[in-house]
Amino acid sequence: MKNKKKKIIIITLIVIIFILLAIAIITNNFQSSEKKSVDDFKNVKEIAEYYGCIYNSMTNSEEEGFDKDINLIFSENPITNEGASNKYKYNSILGAIAAKMDKKNFRVLDETRDMIVRVYFLQDSQTYTINNDSYYFEHVASKYSMENELIENITNVTINSDQLWQIITNNWRTGNLNLGTIDSTVNKYDIYFDEGYKIRKINGQVYNIVFTNKYNGLVVNNLRTNNTLENIESVLGTPTYSNDLEANVDLIGYKTQSFYIFFTGEEISIYPNKEADKQEEFAELVTTYIEDKNVQEFLSKLTDTWPDYSDYTKYEGYVDIKYPLRGVEVELSQNNVVQVKCYNNYNGKVTNELTIQNIKENKEIPQCITIASNQNLVNLAEVYRIEMDSRYRHPWDNVETIATKQYVVYLDKEQGKCDFYSIDKQNIDTSINAVEMDNIYALNDTIFIYNIPNKGIYAYIAPNKEIKEIITGDEEFNIKSVQDSTIYYDDKSIKIN
Repeated sequence: MKNKKKKIIIITLIVIIFILLAIAIITNNFQSSEKKSVDDFKNVKEIAEYYGCIYNSMTNSEEEGFDKDINLIFSENPITNEGASNKYKYNSILGAIAAKMDKKNFRVLDETRDMIVRVYFLQDSQTYTINNDSYYFEHVASKYSMENELIENITNVTINSDQLWQIITNNWRTGNLNLGTIDSTVNKYDIYFDEGYKIRKINGQVYNIVFTNKYNGLVVNNLRTNNTLENIESVLGTPTYSNDLEANVDLIGYKTQSFYIFFTGEEISIYPNKEADKQEEFAELVTTYIEDKNVQEFLSKLTDTWPDYSDYTKYEGYVDIKYPLRGVEVELSQNNVVQVKCYNNYNGKVTNELTIQNIKENKEIPQCITIASNQNLVNLAEVYRIEMDSRYRHPWDNVETIATKQYVVYLDKEQGKCDFYSIDKQNIDTSINAVEMDNIYALNDTIFIYNIPNKGIYAYIAPNKEIKEIITGDEEFNIKSVQDSTIYYDDKSIKIN
């Protein structure tokens, strides 16, 4: 028996050693073959094979204006089986090949997919078309989305909430509403903490109302914010919108005649369901852009025509404008090309001559238009809201200024504000003016110490939204640390009782 146990132990050790050796060999081979830059490749063939493509040949181009034709088979289809674009993978492959082509235009031919990629060198960069379409990936994804269109049935509900009924009967306008007292405003939401809801307003309209776990009343169909998703589904039926596993968001949602409603088991979030206005003006803007390609004029007139965007993201060479309630997103890419994306909740005119229905029937898509019939932009906006709210309270990338057991704090000097997020949502989220604030420290889980140069040192009690002066004057008040109820600043210290 003992000999048998020894044999088992010896065999187990041999297997473990073999596995460790195999891992070491594979890791070494991978590291030795890893390319750090384009200069590490000898030729285009190596690049193609490194990215998993099947390389066939490179010959003088048969088309005027191009130096070489590269014949290969790309490692990936333009889109995945789920309809996601592989554009960025193609960008990587083509960018690496371009670096070896001495800034001479070239073509890449994948005969198995009937694809001809034409790569053009600009002054400081390069661009490309596939089958003469500069929006090739977007249009392939558009056709996939139209073949897999999201079916959005209308769910009938009975409204219980007086606040929701008041907002709807006021046509979602913010004037003449009696909703209680705004206790704070954080991340564009007015927080009615005691009443148990928060509201975001855009352009004089209620964009989103979120009933929180503090809300004690019924919202619709005798449902509360803490009902389980299973219980909600048993009352309202099969949801139109369900869990987004990719974004790690657990929710279900429904489309009613007058609003969208989403449930998480902790909150109930509601957005208007309204017909988009000024569609003719929008179509005229798109038509004019297609004709003259005047990017700045298009973007300027777009926001004048539709000022009710939810997000306007802008940084060097890139702009993204989202209209969730309208079902439209406009993106300006870094090569100064506009893309107008129409989601399933946009059903109007796209150009002077075309409606969404025309495009779906003919499958012919104008150059700067893309279609996402398999997605609703309101649903995506809600998924993003939940995801970002969780990230603010549970940061994983060290972007926060301070994190205690009860609050996560973000000091944004550029925006002149300091936000305080309650981790368990039992305390109120708050924000204070930080235009003059130099820095901030945690005294404990709920009290924070900050300084304003040449003015003083202050304590902020987050749950009470209370600011207290600790010391004032004309000194620098440069806080070095806060330890054991003592503030160390300049060459001094002060004890806090």
